[in-house]
Amino acid sequence: MFLRLWWMAEESKMENMDLILDPERVKDKKKWGDTGIYVRAYDVEEKKWTSADIVLLHRDSLLRWLKSRGGDNPWAEDVVGILLGYGHLHDTGG
Repeated sequence: MFLRLWWMAEESKMENMDLILDPERVKDKKKWGDTGIYVRAYDVEEKKWTSADIVLLHRDSLLRWLKSRGGDNPWAEDVVGILLGYGHLHDTGG
């Protein structure tokens, strides 16, 4: 019971993030593949909420999702961004 209540509380935090899909990535899904990690995000083209792989998130939404559990590790966030084809998610100062 406790685990279920905890999970419901965590889900409510996630729902308030308003993750957005990147329309260009959605149009070319095959190019980006998938990670198997799905989140609830808004599809601006279809104008509806959907479940989508994190590789289809808009760059800002990906960074917001990565930080959503209290994390703050710019190096690791940049590595994820590079691996998913976004490049650095943080300004590298160059």
